Amino acid sequence: MNKKTLVALGDSITSGWPYEQEFSWVNVLQQNLTNLCVLNKGVSGDTFKDMLNRFNKDVLIYKPEYCIVMGGANEAYQHIPQPVLKENFLEIIKKLKQIECNIIIGMPTPVEDEPLEKYLQEIREWYKDFSRQNHIPILDFYSLMLNKDTNKINGSLFIDGCHPNKIGYQLMGQYALKILGELNVIN
Repeated sequence: MNKKTLVALGDSITSGWPYEQEFSWVNVLQQNLTNLCVLNKGVSGDTFKDMLNRFNKDVLIYKPEYCIVMGGANEAYQHIPQPVLKENFLEIIKKLKQIECNIIIGMPTPVEDEPLEKYLQEIREWYKDFSRQNHIPILDFYSLMLNKDTNKINGSLFIDGCHPNKIGYQLMGQYALKILGELNVIN
């Protein structure tokens, strides 16, 4: 019997930058979900447009049963208008639905830069509304990586105000494992 496949489609936060993929949150899934073939398709610097451009070779050819879609930070950094981000994100979702893939949205982690964080907060709210309306689960990496006292980025989990450190990635992976278990992806 062939294993089911889970693709993690994203940017540097998915790939585990600045480390090797073995330190990514996706690697925690790879090491613990032995019943699944887990593929890390995170590429540093990618926007949803970039992910859309590589969709066929990074997602479609694997015919995954599950896909975690995570992005948005590079759109913020590149000052890409939110309607463009949404259009590209929705096109990815449409393609995943066409192949009857179970979709999970990865919420972008917090960033220190306040204008960029404001942009991302608006996108996160949009993701939440979209996920509720479409019954798509979310991995809330944003809340996970906040300092609970200040409600801002937890600096001890990041290396540069944007990318998690090894402890942050490990925490994200353990959280993702827990949520995927609750969603019965693991069974």
